[in-house]
Amino acid sequence: MDRKQAQSVIGQKILIEEGLDGSYVGELLEVIAEPRKPWRGKVRVIAVITFPDSTYENGNVHIREPKYKENELIECPGSRLHSEDVPDSLSYSQSVVQAIDYRIELLRQRNNQIELEIEQLNTYLTKNGLQSSKTVQLNKQQDQDFVEYSFHKKGKRFVLIDQQGEQLDLEDCPLEFNWRIEGNLTKGFYVENGTFKDEDGTIYSPNEGDFFYINKEQFDPYFILRNELEQPALESLEKSLQAHGLSHDDITHCHNSLLGQLLYSQGKTEFKGVNFLTYKGKQGIVMVQHHYERTLVDSGNDEIYDRFEFTTELGKRSIVTYTNEFSR
Repeated sequence: MDRKQAQSVIGQKILIEEGLDGSYVGELLEVIAEPRKPWRGKVRVIAVITFPDSTYENGNVHIREPKYKENELIECPGSRLHSEDVPDSLSYSQSVVQAIDYRIELLRQRNNQIELEIEQLNTYLTKNGLQSSKTVQLNKQQDQDFVEYSFHKKGKRFVLIDQQGEQLDLEDCPLEFNWRIEGNLTKGFYVENGTFKDEDGTIYSPNEGDFFYINKEQFDPYFILRNELEQPALESLEKSLQAHGLSHDDITHCHNSLLGQLLYSQGKTEFKGVNFLTYKGKQGIVMVQHHYERTLVDSGNDEIYDRFEFTTELGKRSIVTYTNEFSR
């Protein structure tokens, strides 16, 4: 704004633009107009709008403090003062929190753009039969949360084998798999006869020795337990957790005895036992006893029974049960 506009907004809130040093809301107290010099404004700082940019040096990040403190009196060149689009100001401390939240979101968006660009550059290299040391390093970082397997046919069976030689039989395997097509990471599930289906429904038939990746999270006992539950049973568990102010993120311990039975009871078709789950939230500790019964049926649908018994540290109890339509 020019000097004349500034005179008309004395006593009102204005925007202070400081470029890489951030932006601020202030109250214009006085217009200083000296002969043959650009006008300046005397301003009392009220709040922060955007946080200063961080600096990077020798691989380190340095967070910079806001240029101005609460109620600080400053003299600022008129070119940096604006009266348009001045946001409603919070308290100074609240505005700092909001400014940081906004900057974090910008950084997240920037990171997503960077990852997308890197992925496209890697795809370009792959399509043109090229590879750089940077690409290899990136792929290692990208795969650090995954276990790498190679695909093999053993007689009539299709298996995956990890780097330690452990085999994973693909028949009836419920895990989600990842594989690369033209440098892009694709995810999907095993179907049958050595074929996989991705999220778009495209069938993938790998060659002997092709690589697959499994997210390590899927070997977590609690993740496996949730994946094993039928959708109505899982929804009942989640609804009861919400009633106690809890979510899956609040799990602190999971004893999955069903997993042990399924892994080490070859040929067995009936399973019965209890899983013990412990959650910790704002309302305290909650213990869940998951009583289960499973009967595997070759020529029909399995019989499933689940009962979740909730007990809080204050002694309050609740029970939720689920039985599928094929149970006796």
